[in-house]
Amino acid sequence: MWYFDSRARDCRTMKYLGCGGNNNRYCSRDHCRRKCRP
Repeated sequence: MWYFDSRARDCRTMKYLGCGGNNNRYCSRDHCRRKCRP
């Protein structure tokens, strides 16, 4: 899984255990970048 790190202004990997979470998670780096990078 990937998330957008606003400080780094880029997408980073994360471990997602599938419980709770928020909308800042993506299945691929490309998807994260398309949604989040300016």
